[in-house]
Amino acid sequence: MKTYNDFIFVKPYAGVKKIRTVVKSGFERVDQKSKLIKMEVIANAYVKNNNEILEIQKGSFILIKEEIVSTQKSIQKRYNIKGEDEFSMIPFSLICGVC
Repeated sequence: MKTYNDFIFVKPYAGVKKIRTVVKSGFERVDQKSKLIKMEVIANAYVKNNNEILEIQKGSFILIKEEIVSTQKSIQKRYNIKGEDEFSMIPFSLICGVC
């Protein structure tokens, strides 16, 4: 399986899908705002970055802000293809890095 449309197929997010707050220095703030999470890429992805095509290998991990994954319904949606595991689709423009 490969993707060519600037979406990256990843294992679905297993964390809490709602806003968590913490109190720091007497102020309540969103806990996920300062956290990045790793999501495993399950299909080779070919994405456009400026004028070049980047390949993100299956088995790599993308880094994405937890607040985005926790709040955006389109990212939380799970897809499946017969004979394959469930996956989520993340737009390349939302990722912070690849490792």
